[in-house]
Amino acid sequence: MPPAYVYRPATLDDVDAFYALFRTEHLESYGNFGMTREEVAAEWDFPGFDLAQHTMNAFTEDGQMVAFAELRTWRTPPIRPILYAYVHPDHRRQGIGTAITQWGIQQASCFLPLVPEKARVVLGAFSNMEDGQRLLENNGFHCTRQSHLMSIDLHDGIPKPQFPDGFRLVTMAEHPVLEDFVRVYQETFKDHRGAVDEPLQAAVDRWERVIASGDFPPENFVLVKAGDTDAAIIIMANKSDDDPDKLFVQTLGTMPVYRGRGLATHLLYFAFQKAWEIGKPRVGLSVDASSLTGANRLYAKVGMKVDMVYNAYELEIRPGIELSKQA
Repeated sequence: MPPAYVYRPATLDDVDAFYALFRTEHLESYGNFGMTREEVAAEWDFPGFDLAQHTMNAFTEDGQMVAFAELRTWRTPPIRPILYAYVHPDHRRQGIGTAITQWGIQQASCFLPLVPEKARVVLGAFSNMEDGQRLLENNGFHCTRQSHLMSIDLHDGIPKPQFPDGFRLVTMAEHPVLEDFVRVYQETFKDHRGAVDEPLQAAVDRWERVIASGDFPPENFVLVKAGDTDAAIIIMANKSDDDPDKLFVQTLGTMPVYRGRGLATHLLYFAFQKAWEIGKPRVGLSVDASSLTGANRLYAKVGMKVDMVYNAYELEIRPGIELSKQA
């Protein structure tokens, strides 16, 4: 590692320095930033996230944090960890990016004892900047697809949701059982890229932390029911990480048997109406640009535009049996 810098994992004492650097990263990547210090700090308290194992930071000799790397897992078992890394613009071309990326590649092996013995393990990363993409490619990553950030600017007269006869909406404010919403979310995403057969309790634990760290009131968890049968779900945050004025659709899914009936379209209209009512001028979401279910085409059909394109990269850590949905 470059000798002019000090490298070590983050500690809780570093949260202010990390928040400042994380804000710089968002302003450069997105042009905006919508998270509070408390929300960023709460993300260090996610289930299974260990500062000592899963972070590496670069500091100047006088203690300024100038780069960070994090290994995150969003599913159990952690067969597809994600590497998030950033170097402050004033400290690039010093070898820091290479050092923390190589740390991430080597440290990803810490997840091997937590996955089935013959499971394939793949390290992922995302970048919307040319220098970041070159860095990943120079370290053996391959671009496999793209991810789109999409949004719509709202206006008076936006469509109102009109669900077919026999369908009704139930929010978590009315039915305060998080497990039921998470179960439907899991079922609707089984045929989406990256889906893993995850224990329900592990997903519930993660969502509890998501709720604690963000702006997810119970009325933003909405089930569509056909009688007593679950048909579709939408979960929304009252703001996005990059824009406090944008309601963010965290997840939207329809049970396979109920697809083709317009439920997802009208749940989007529901989100548009909700954002309008609470004074948010925009609605946004993130989507796989080559979605296996055609979700990106649905979003374009209702008027959402692509704001940003991220290249998705992968590096195989261990060959084996692919346990996630990929095609």
